[in-house]
Amino acid sequence: MRRLRIVISADWFPPAYRAGGPIRSAFNLCALLAKHHDVWVVTGAHDLGEAEALDVNRDAWNEVKVGNASVQVRYCSQGTLDRRTWGRILDEIKPQVLHLNSMFSKEIPTTMKSGWKAKIFYIKCQMLCRRWTTPQAMAQTRMS
Repeated sequence: MRRLRIVISADWFPPAYRAGGPIRSAFNLCALLAKHHDVWVVTGAHDLGEAEALDVNRDAWNEVKVGNASVQVRYCSQGTLDRRTWGRILDEIKPQVLHLNSMFSKEIPTTMKSGWKAKIFYIKCQMLCRRWTTPQAMAQTRMS
């Protein structure tokens, strides 16, 4: 299988923890996909309901360990993840797959309007998720 370039958009990612399940889901998905693919995560720099930013390097790529692999995470400061920023991120990475972690995400309207011209392979993403996120695979990966 060839390595794909995958961008995951998630409202929160560790070290955030207050949103619970969505954070764990994004982390586990990254841990599984990063074993076989190049993964980038675009997320916010604040935990759910917190005014103070997380103690992370903001508005730049950070290498984050997920299970036995690592991913690049961009913790975006409030107000910086606009249409222009999304366009730059997607042009820089040129992903084959763009995964929007939640249909209720506050970032989806911005993502969908980014003007990015490349194809987004939703079906391919679904196939990847089915293969790498089986109950057996999920049981092998735990959030540290």
